[in-house]
Amino acid sequence: MKNFIFLLATCSFAACQSNSTTSNESGTDSTNIEMKGAYSMTKQIGNDGTKDTLLKKEQLKIYSDHYMMWASPRATDSFGEYGIATYSQHGDNVKEYIFYTSTAGEVKDTAQLQITKLPNGYKQVIRYQDSTSTFILTEEYDKVGKEPTTKLDGAWRLTKDIFIDGKNDTITNHKKTQFKVYQSGYFIWANPNKDPASSNFYSAYGYGTYKMLNDTTSQETNINSTFYSQLVGKPVEINVQFMGPDTYKQTISSGAEGRSVEVYEKLK
Repeated sequence: MKNFIFLLATCSFAACQSNSTTSNESGTDSTNIEMKGAYSMTKQIGNDGTKDTLLKKEQLKIYSDHYMMWASPRATDSFGEYGIATYSQHGDNVKEYIFYTSTAGEVKDTAQLQITKLPNGYKQVIRYQDSTSTFILTEEYDKVGKEPTTKLDGAWRLTKDIFIDGKNDTITNHKKTQFKVYQSGYFIWANPNKDPASSNFYSAYGYGTYKMLNDTTSQETNINSTFYSQLVGKPVEINVQFMGPDTYKQTISSGAEGRSVEVYEKLK
């Protein structure tokens, strides 16, 4: 049982096991809600069959039209935990089809969530089972997004990463994996790396609020990030160029140090 709980903790308890099932509670309001939006987790409770344990963790979760992404700081260092999935909803049941996580890279898992509407958001319940034990995870979220729709809303995958230094020398990285999701005035980005010595994954990440200042400039303010001192609480202006309906380029200038250029393709 200890190993099972540890595995769930490593996956941030959000949605990482293909054998999860829903759990219903009597006497609760399961009125359907539209999942699309940005949500901040306010409570996380784990139950191993004998007692409830309150788990302390900050986490942002975003549902776009077709995709879900969550991210949270890792307890042991400055890196993050995250997962990205497509999803479907049938009444108060949501299925998340996870295809990439911070702990395993490419995966093919399914999580089943029982959703209950709350005054300021929703509650989700996931039941994890193995051959010897059951673990129930309950999370409550407040809906936080209020900004109007923008052309950036949706899920994106990095296709080109370019750094141009102060001497105009260019370094291009075509192999970097990075996801970014925008919705309701919030964003999440994350990119995985693999330690060649241990083969363990670790991920740089960031999430926070954003707004469009004009048609070609966005402003992002990170609430949590691997790069805490450089980014958190500090608005960053980004030049945004749309290269068709499903591709955009963002450029962040660092003055004399150079500029970072990233090209993204929209996930369908």
